[in-house]
Amino acid sequence: MKEEALFDAMDCVRDSWQQEALMSVGKRDAKPVPLRRVLRTALLAAALVCLLIAGVSAHNSLITTPEQAEAAAVRELEDWKTRGLLAEDFDTTLEVFNVSEKRTAYAPPYFFRRIWYARYTISAQNARGDYVNLALDTRRGRIMWLAVEAAAEEGDAVLWRRPMLDGSGEYLFYDNFEDIFPRELTVGDYCARLADYWGFSGYALAPTVDAVYGLDDAPPEEGTLLCDLPPKDRQDNAYLTIYFDGDQENVPMYIQVTRFPDRVCLMVGDIHMVG
Repeated sequence: MKEEALFDAMDCVRDSWQQEALMSVGKRDAKPVPLRRVLRTALLAAALVCLLIAGVSAHNSLITTPEQAEAAAVRELEDWKTRGLLAEDFDTTLEVFNVSEKRTAYAPPYFFRRIWYARYTISAQNARGDYVNLALDTRRGRIMWLAVEAAAEEGDAVLWRRPMLDGSGEYLFYDNFEDIFPRELTVGDYCARLADYWGFSGYALAPTVDAVYGLDDAPPEEGTLLCDLPPKDRQDNAYLTIYFDGDQENVPMYIQVTRFPDRVCLMVGDIHMVG
């Protein structure tokens, strides 16, 4: 892609700047930095910035307004349904509560790749009553993080019950994951479809290690059904860690499938529930 080539070139400029800065303070060697080299780097950077701005302005999927973000959210959810990442009958008619823009607050180590594009986050509810929260990459309009909560309906089987602490009743836990994604989906199927959606060539399941939350879990078998990841007799906030082939930044992504009283939840992307 032309955009990726441009970002690669700008990353080279970033690295050049870092090298010049290190040399100027004696970290690499004691040689002075020639003024000609500094000017050349600065001019190249300015030219690339101009090209980037021109390319961004002309990019037909750039999201710049809350209205565009809402339209993109519906479009991408429909795409997830087509790809089998969401249930075929999942309702994408959204009542949006909030749309907010978040810009990356740091520069290194992703100086050029992440500083230029904001991320829109959307909180909504569909006509069925499912809660939908997602984050969109404004450059391509892709979903980078999605959380869906589906409430159980009358007739859904109760898996187990847990007394409320005050003794006033019971919490009921259900298994209605088919309201969010196809029940026959396996872990391998889901990861492969995510890789295709995000434009990667493959994936690798990794152990999930989190000292704060006491997690040290080996990855499941790829043939494990996604709906079978959470235990059927207790609540569990464990999540999967996945790396995707072709991701230049090697950012871990997560899949979390869990149950809450009266509802189930799927969370996918670069954020997981426990921190």
